[in-house]
Amino acid sequence: MRRTAATFVGRRVASTQNTTVVSRSLLQNQTRLRSDAAILKSFNTGEQRFKFTHLTSICLAVAIPVGLLTTPSALSFPINTLLAFIIPIHAHMGTRNIIMDYVPRGVQGPAVWGLRVASILAFVGLVKINQQSGILEGLKQLWKKSEKKN
Repeated sequence: MRRTAATFVGRRVASTQNTTVVSRSLLQNQTRLRSDAAILKSFNTGEQRFKFTHLTSICLAVAIPVGLLTTPSALSFPINTLLAFIIPIHAHMGTRNIIMDYVPRGVQGPAVWGLRVASILAFVGLVKINQQSGILEGLKQLWKKSEKKN
């Protein structure tokens, strides 16, 4: 039985057409050398975007409780700054997925541009809040009892 296609043998690829043996590391190096356009294309269409969305979810799930527990400290500003970046990115990516799934193709372009504008405005707004009292301090005030005036 003669095979003409490459067959996987352990950690090496053996070809029966020619007697060269290509190691798996060489194949991995070739995949790393993809062009920037191919990387961006795969990020826009594939698994990397999905992983990045989950990474932002994990960052939010850790940063918000830690930030709320340590609000009047030196950690407040770095955590508020991280939240000012992560919240709009996470919201943008999730909303973009919704647009791509449920909005008709002809309207997707304008919808994505509107989303980009909204994401930039959200980022600018969070930076402004961060410069005044801080995102976490504003979040804490949602649960603070208001003083009643007689």
